[in-house]
Amino acid sequence: MKIWEGNLDVINLAAIKVAEELQKITIIDSTLRDGNHAIKHQITKEVYRDYARGAEKAGIPILVVGHGNGLGASSLHLGKSLVSDKEMLSIVKKELVNTKLAAFAIPGFATLSDVEMAKEEGVEILLSPPIAPKPMSQKST
Repeated sequence: MKIWEGNLDVINLAAIKVAEELQKITIIDSTLRDGNHAIKHQITKEVYRDYARGAEKAGIPILVVGHGNGLGASSLHLGKSLVSDKEMLSIVKKELVNTKLAAFAIPGFATLSDVEMAKEEGVEILLSPPIAPKPMSQKST
């Protein structure tokens, strides 16, 4: 008798449990944001449109769009985007039905008006990096 024989019910239940857990994974595609770094923030309007169509067709749940450093980051210091935040969000939103539009905001780059504009353009999810607390000053001895 093989070790697993007689335990097939347990093995099957474990496999079902793993499959159920995998269904809870949500894909967040940030290619149209992170990918911007690789090409110096020069993604074209056509690429935004075509990629959004593909993401929608593929059933991607969340698509993150923007300058590599997020809303309001297009600048000479960080890299000037070929397409404005407003325009890229608008182009992408027109192609999405089930896929949710997301943007990235780093405090200090993004302003409240950037966030308000993003909401007006259809952004449903706003991502932000974790903000570390200031270290406590050490007491001198």
